Amino acid sequence: MTRAEGRRKLLPYLLLGPGLIWLLVFFLVPLYYMAKISLQSGSLDTGYSLTWEFSNYTQALSDFSVQFGRSL
Repeated sequence: MTRAEGRRKLLPYLLLGPGLIWLLVFFLVPLYYMAKISLQSGSLDTGYSLTWEFSNYTQALSDFSVQFGRSL
């Protein structure tokens, strides 16, 4: 394999680079922080800590079921 052939095979991956960086910075990083925040429990007085409260999701679905239904 010559050097030009190697570059030609690598070019599609290099062109994907900026898009993947954009996706990482503006989608995956905020998604990670939102998931982390949604699993916390606590209050303004005591502070919040990550307790892996998956019941936050079921509580939100039961409290706001009408709004979720309308948005669908």
